[in-house]
Amino acid sequence: MSKLSNLIMHVCRLFLGVVFLLAGINGYFVIFGLEPFIATSPEAMALFQFDYLLVVEKSLEIICGILLITNQKTGRVEGMMIGKRAGSKWLCL
Repeated sequence: MSKLSNLIMHVCRLFLGVVFLLAGINGYFVIFGLEPFIATSPEAMALFQFDYLLVVEKSLEIICGILLITNQKTGRVEGMMIGKRAGSKWLCL
C-alpha cells in the first residue's frame, strides 16, 4: 500500500471515529435531558420510541468511535476478513 493511500485511510478512519464519538455523546445529552450540542431531527427521534433503544445505539456509537480512533480491531472482524477469501478477492462481511 502506498504512503498516500495509507494516509488517506488513517484520516478517514479518524474522521469516522470522531463523528461516531460526537454523535454518541450528543445522544447521551438527549437521554439525560440536556441541550444537545448537535441538532437532532424529530424524524430521527421518532424512531426511538423507547429510551433503551437510544441508549443501546448511542453506546454502540461511542464504543465504535473509540475503537476507530485508537485503531483497535475486534478479533471477530479480523477473523472474518482473513478467513473469507475467494480467488484473489477478499470478501469483507
